[in-house]
This record gives sequence, C-alpha cells and structure tokens, in this order.
Amino acid sequence: MPGKYNSLSSTREKGAALILVLAGLLSLSVVVLRAGEKTAVTSREMSMLLLEYKASVMAREGIKTGLNLFAMHQEQAEELGFQPIVWSDQGLYISIIPCASKINIGAATETQAVGERFRQAIYNLLTTQGLSLNEMNSLLYWIGASEPMGPHNDFSVLQLSDALPFQPPERIPDRPEELKLVPGLENISASWISSKLTVWSAYHAIDINTASQTIVLAVLPELEHYWDQISRLRQSQSITHPNELLNRVGLDMATYTTVLPYISFQPEYFEMTVEVRQGAWMEKHRIILKAHLMDHDTAPEIVARDVLEAGKI
Repeated sequence: MPGKYNSLSSTREKGAALILVLAGLLSLSVVVLRAGEKTAVTSREMSMLLLEYKASVMAREGIKTGLNLFAMHQEQAEELGFQPIVWSDQGLYISIIPCASKINIGAATETQAVGERFRQAIYNLLTTQGLSLNEMNSLLYWIGASEPMGPHNDFSVLQLSDALPFQPPERIPDRPEELKLVPGLENISASWISSKLTVWSAYHAIDINTASQTIVLAVLPELEHYWDQISRLRQSQSITHPNELLNRVGLDMATYTTVLPYISFQPEYFEMTVEVRQGAWMEKHRIILKAHLMDHDTAPEIVARDVLEAGKI
C-alpha cells in the first residue's frame, strides 16, 4: 500500500509540471504571435511609406515632364491654337488644359451685365447638383458679390462652437474647393467643383476651344443654335480668330457682338494635373501655370500648386 501511494503522488506531480509547461508554451506562443503581427503591421507601414516616397519622387519628375511638354506645345499654339495635352507612361498621367475652360468664380462679383450673366451660369450649374436659389445666395454672400440674385441670408446667427460669430470672408477664394465651406454646398464633391469652376484665368472669358458644351452654353446660351458647327470646327482645328465665328461657324452679327466679349482665343493661365500611381498608393497634384503670351521662350510661371488627392487605392 505505501508503494502504491508514492506512485500516485509522483504521477500527480508530473501532471502538474506538464500543465505548467503547456501554460508556458501557450504564453510564449501568444507573445510570438503578437510580435509577428506587430512585425507584419510595421512591414506594411514601411512598405506604404516607401510607395509614398516613390510616388512623391515620380510626381516631381512628372511636373518637370509636364513643363517640357507645355513648352514644346506653346511653340505652335500661337499659330494653330492650344489643344489639351494628355500624356501617360508607366503610372504617370499628365494633362494640361486652359483654366478658362472652366467658369471663374470671380466673374460672379462683376457688376451689371457681366456679373448677371456669370451668376446665372453658376446658378444653372449648381441646380444640376440639386441646389436652390437659397444656396446661390449663400455663395454670393460668401464671395462678396455686389449684386446677388436675391436678398442676403443672415449668417450672423451661425456659430462655430463657442468661438466668435461666424462671418464669411466676402472675397474670392484662393482655391475653388473652398466653396464646400459655404452653407448649403457642403455635400457637393470637391472633384465636381474643380471640374466646373476655377479661380484662375480672366474673370469673364471662356475658352471656346476647350470648354465643354455644358460650360459654354451655361455662360453663352446664345450659342446653342450654333453648337454643332462650333463642335465640328474645334474637333478639326482650333478657333484662333474671332472672324472664324462669322465666316466658318456662321454666327449672325447680333449674336457675334453679344458673345465676343466673353470668349477667349488665347489662354494665359493653364491647369496642369499630374497623377502618380505606385502600387497601392496614388497622388494627384495640381499646378497652375501662367504663360508669357508675348514670349514663348520664357518658362511659364507657377502661380499655385497643391495636392488634390493622396492615399491608398
């Protein structure tokens, strides 16, 4: 009997030791798994940082490439007119268009007939996004337009938490995307705003060669009857002289004299977009160029530069 008792005690001791060993192995496994997970996360983060760095380097090179493309294009633009530049190569995409292919927000601050025409054009565009006259009034008050389409809204009651009473800047924004700050315009996408509106270029001129039908007819509804002729002509060549509107498009003299002040034939400001894709990372840069109309040998001036998008795709 005593021998049998000792054997049972030994078995229990061995079982307890085995449990302790298993518990230790389990704890060690958890530590190893957590360390492995942390290493994997760190590795992914480092990989993404490397892609971001490569994209940044490629974007800088893309801007240089875009400037070279623009310089070569300008040599023939005065004679043949400017056509949009589209270029791509292994994850790098470059486009250059005149800023006047969009509506300049500043035109809404003009007085009398000019301001009325562009306020109505912007309003027509905004209605396609489901906005009303009330939101248009908000926009006009925001940018300090002198002749709104209706009575001003009272923004003095709006507050930003416990800060001072909110007041619109009453100036033309530095970037078109700032319009998302206007009460009522928060839900419009920044990409839609930047595709239709600008803050660069002549206030009240639209580039007849590159502006979309929507933009041209929003500003110049008088051209709706002539749009097919205009479209065919600018697909074959640029319209470089006002007389072409009379001789080749067939505008009547009354329409011609009405629309001519609002048409640009030789743009001065250009928007260059440089999009870079490196693996799962994408960046989209915008560079605004001011060309020297009388001296194409002089490099254009970069008047604005920002990053429109950057992140994982």
